[in-house]
Amino acid sequence: MTVPPEKSYIGVPVVTDLETLQADIAFLGVPYGIPYAMDEPATHNAPRYLREKSSRFRRSLLGGYNFDFGGELLDGREVRIVDCGDVPGDPMDLRATVNRATEAVRKILSCGAVPIVFGGTDSIPIPVVRAYEDYGPIVVV
Repeated sequence: MTVPPEKSYIGVPVVTDLETLQADIAFLGVPYGIPYAMDEPATHNAPRYLREKSSRFRRSLLGGYNFDFGGELLDGREVRIVDCGDVPGDPMDLRATVNRATEAVRKILSCGAVPIVFGGTDSIPIPVVRAYEDYGPIVVV
């Protein structure tokens, strides 16, 4: 289970029970990171901030004309897009928090969805990439 967001990314439905996930694309917030400085709270708020600001892009992301592709982004296809909320974190138990992030991404992958993860610090890609252990090769952007 994940923590439901106050507002979903681009207004898509929220699904926090990853065991029953049915989606093609799943947004997942990871609002923490391995601390290496004491003044990093802004990075922890990144998933919430991105969700808040995403509403202005809803139309262009869910079917508007995309100049890069030279046409409609989803090309009229029925694509199930959901927001899976945030991975719960515990600053007193970083190992468990990192493991929960890896497990959440594994569950999304096992349901056949593409995870789009946004989060805290630059330590977030490590638990995400670990989830792909049985799915390679991958490209990290």
